[in-house]
Amino acid sequence: MRRDTSAFTLVEVMVVLFLLGIILAAAIPSMKSTADEMKIDAAAQEVVYAIQYIQSLSIKEGVVYGVKFFPGADSFRCYEKSSGDTIYHPIDKKPYIIDFDGQLQGVDLVSTDLPSSKEEFNSLGEPSSGGSVILGYAGFQKTINVSAVTGMVSVQ
Repeated sequence: MRRDTSAFTLVEVMVVLFLLGIILAAAIPSMKSTADEMKIDAAAQEVVYAIQYIQSLSIKEGVVYGVKFFPGADSFRCYEKSSGDTIYHPIDKKPYIIDFDGQLQGVDLVSTDLPSSKEEFNSLGEPSSGGSVILGYAGFQKTINVSAVTGMVSVQ
């Protein structure tokens, strides 16, 4: 009688599973770090998009619009200056209020050096002051800068 020799032995299967376990144990922390970086990047982009939208809306409509940051509440809102009313988000048509505790859980609006924690743009798209907003998450930080002269927004 002839034996089938094409199967794996239990020892071979255990060695492969052990090696896969070592590889996964090494890869999981770097995947978590990448996910944390992606989360803070998404939060920073949300702030950048809001500021750029407010600036373009000010130019388009010839009205002063602004973004007010609330570091203690980890949120911000976009508004029309003369009425003080919150404007609506251009995509989902809901009030343009971003709460990092709800939408990007764990992201902190660490600080801002904007006067009164707000930036407003006139009909030429010029900022009222310029300054920065700092976001934090899981040991990572992103700084969003608004140029006092041009209103250009950058992320560091």
